[in-house]
Amino acid sequence: MFNWQSYMRASVWKWYLTFLLITAGIAPAENTNTVAERLKTDPFMMPCYNGRILPEPRQAEYGADFCPLDKAGILLGKGVEASDARLALLLERITQYGGAYEFIASPKAECSTVIAVGDTPFAAGLDVPKRSEGYAIKSFQDGGRRIIVLQGHDVRGLLWALISLKQLITARDGRCVARAANVSDYPGVENRFAELMSDWTLGKGQTLKDAARYLLNYKANMLLRSYIFLFPRYPNLFRAPGSESATKAEAQIRELGAFATPLGVDWFIGFAPYLRYGTQFRSSSEEDYRYFMYWAKIVGEAGGSLAFYWEDYRPPLAAEDKARFGTMKEADLYFFNRIYKDCRAQFPRMKFIVCPVFYWGPKGGMAAWYKGDDDRDEYLKAFGERLPKDFMIFWTGPRVKSYKYDKEDMQWITNLIQRKPVIWQNGVIDVNEMDQLTEPVDGWKTMHYPGFFDDIAGYKFNANRMGAFLIGNLDCLWNVEGYDAKRSVRQAVEKLAGPDAFASLDRARELLASHAKYNLTPCPKAAQDIDRIEKDVAEAEALCTAVVADKPAAAQWLNTAVVLAPWKKFIKDIRANKTLLRYRNIGNAIEDQAKQDGAFIAGRDIVIAPFNLSGGHEVAPLVSPGERRYATWIYGSKSKYPRLEATFEAIPYPPEGACTVIIRGQAAYGQQPCRMQLALNGKAFFEGPSPFKEGAWSTWNFVIPDKYIERYNKLTVRLMDDSAGHRGPPYLLVNYIVIRPARL
Repeated sequence: MFNWQSYMRASVWKWYLTFLLITAGIAPAENTNTVAERLKTDPFMMPCYNGRILPEPRQAEYGADFCPLDKAGILLGKGVEASDARLALLLERITQYGGAYEFIASPKAECSTVIAVGDTPFAAGLDVPKRSEGYAIKSFQDGGRRIIVLQGHDVRGLLWALISLKQLITARDGRCVARAANVSDYPGVENRFAELMSDWTLGKGQTLKDAARYLLNYKANMLLRSYIFLFPRYPNLFRAPGSESATKAEAQIRELGAFATPLGVDWFIGFAPYLRYGTQFRSSSEEDYRYFMYWAKIVGEAGGSLAFYWEDYRPPLAAEDKARFGTMKEADLYFFNRIYKDCRAQFPRMKFIVCPVFYWGPKGGMAAWYKGDDDRDEYLKAFGERLPKDFMIFWTGPRVKSYKYDKEDMQWITNLIQRKPVIWQNGVIDVNEMDQLTEPVDGWKTMHYPGFFDDIAGYKFNANRMGAFLIGNLDCLWNVEGYDAKRSVRQAVEKLAGPDAFASLDRARELLASHAKYNLTPCPKAAQDIDRIEKDVAEAEALCTAVVADKPAAAQWLNTAVVLAPWKKFIKDIRANKTLLRYRNIGNAIEDQAKQDGAFIAGRDIVIAPFNLSGGHEVAPLVSPGERRYATWIYGSKSKYPRLEATFEAIPYPPEGACTVIIRGQAAYGQQPCRMQLALNGKAFFEGPSPFKEGAWSTWNFVIPDKYIERYNKLTVRLMDDSAGHRGPPYLLVNYIVIRPARL
């Protein structure tokens, strides 16, 4: 018999939830669009389905069967309401993929699949990790129904269970389904910070809330918007209360809070006292303090926390603060302790983090911008002793940009600040500081000593992109032991653009990476190679364009246009530089001469022109009967120009045997053969009298043992004679150097 009461109850709940989704900014999928169309055009169909959960769970078994969600029953456990913001994320996904659901009161209700959320009868006996943010998922058959059980150890644990199931939902044969899986999982790093980018990285019209929606898919639990406020002293300046930019910022903060706070994640708004418009931040100023408290109240009322970016922007100390406090240390401690006390009185759950003026050490020297009198160690020690112990502190490692962390460095900072630091990772060890789309980043693990992640209070990658790099970092922070760089980056790209996108984007990365040696810096060698660079960048752009054309919604997550822009500028700058183009023509002429000399085989050898050799005298043309050649030259060991250096990548690597260095050169007229040395990576492979002719060009071959060869190499040519002059003999002219691998 048709149950009108049950029907009306379910209909009311559906109406109510739709209202909540709309008011939260999560619009239900339009019925007029197909799932395939939405996958192309809706950026929040991401993460795309690839059959797995990312970050990689600690334990996961994925089944071959799928649970139908065309008539799902949502069974709510104790403390979980139909209006729960966490649940809304999952229900949005079901409707996006064309599924339907209703709330059920009984575990025995008739439906295709029961999704049991929280403390339900189905969760009895479920082994949920007893760890902060731990969660479990269990899928099984119950007669003609499928059962999916979601349970969390705490509020966030249940959020991650829902987020994980969301990633397993897709459409098969026109039907919304969820892949069956059994999962037991928890994070390795407690505080996983991620940068909230807004319209300048996500796309026009995107907001902080949109960035939060993106990051939550990959289980970031500390969402942080850096540098949202300059520090203005006058009402016409940036983000001053009442200004247009301030009104926009306030609206975004409140929108972010309405979305993120009910989910149980922490979010921070960052303040930085920029030295612009001739102003300086003053700890002693009530006017300046009222400005901070104005914005702190807006953040606190929305459920957020505060981040302070003193770092490169705090110095110098204002005259008023110098007179009152004497040192920056005392001025800063006064301000931070005051704002902590006042904010906590109004917002007891508010959190605080600071990137102090001295955010690195002990190995890095003082930054060039710092002009103050404070001692770094004393400054940090005072923060450790006098800041509340739950006031978090950023540290970039032993240097401003750190690529290696030792236990001793960690003990140094921990002892000073008397708490575990939050890592602000300023770079990645195994990439060229360029987002190369699909670069596998081993450095997330290899930069750190064993046990490193147990010694920190949190971790933030200094990312200014929403692409695979950032997702890979979150993947590693969640499950350090299970992190595999190649697996991670492939999955990240699949989540952003679908399972078919990786091959094209990886090929685009290979094309760009083949020119990474130039570091996007115009130089003579790049000018010589400009035609190939331009061809490869065009091909990379075509591959990226094809991916985005197939799925336009993925463009803002992949940042392909942002990746390609500096390469296009690089090409444009070279094409516009007449001097570099002249070098290009010279380089091509030198290659032709090397072919005529029998010293160069195109497609096999590397020719290094004189303007690509460092350390020698300025390159100049030399005219001899019948030809004109360009050369650089070196003099004795005590002169200004005692050696030449050249860098090259060994291809293939590992080498297939010894490598040959071919040098075209000439010695000075009337010069006794001077001693010379050739070394690779600091290891000499030739030392003896120079074999080059006096006053005439000659070509000589030198063999490098394969055991000396690394992937990236530095070749050094030096004269050993004890001479300081650089106007006459002894000297050696070098027209070119050819690097020849062992064989084709």
